[in-house]
Order: sequence, then structure tokens, then C-alpha cells
Amino acid sequence: MSDEKNLNENLDDMLGDAKEGAKKAADKAGEFAEEAKKSAHEFSNSAKETFGSSAENKKLLAGITAILLGWLGVHKFILGYQKEGIIMAAVGVRLVLVWYSYSFSFCNRTC
Repeated sequence: MSDEKNLNENLDDMLGDAKEGAKKAADKAGEFAEEAKKSAHEFSNSAKETFGSSAENKKLLAGITAILLGWLGVHKFILGYQKEGIIMAAVGVRLVLVWYSYSFSFCNRTC
């Protein structure tokens, strides 16, 4: 009977130790999570300071894409004008197809 009692006491001690270890691990995880949140917030603030406002970046990106891909209307999508972007893309693709078909039909007649 004393062996069984000793075994129960040992198991209770081990269970107590495991509970304490789990509590310490949970506390450390909570501290780590708080530090991670703080670091992410600091990074976010420094990125905002570095890159400025997103409206300025959108306008710059829209300007560059208007120069490079203006006929497709990509810059309209960047600025949030979906209807105008779809119209420009449809007209642009249509003009390219007309030009392509005209150039080959013209070449077949004269070449």
C-alpha cells in the first residue's frame, strides 16, 4: 500500500511541476506576443514615415503606368475608376486588333 501511496505522491508532484511549467511557458508566450505587437507597430509607423502617404504613391504609380500602358487604361484601375478602366481597355484592345488585322490585310495586297 505504501508503494501505491508513494507512486500517487510522485504522480501528483509531477503533475504539479507540469502545471507550473505550462504556466511559465504561457506567461513567456504572452510576453513574447506583446513584444511582437510592439515591434510590428514600430515597424508600421516607421514604414509610414518612410514611404509617405499612399495617395501620393498611387498617383505616381498611375502616372508611370499611364505613360507605359495608357492605351490599356491600367492607370484608371489603380486610381479606382473601374468603369473608365474597362472602357479604355476595351477600346484599346479593339484598336490594336483593328490595326493588326488592317496591317496584315494591307501587306497581303501589296507584298
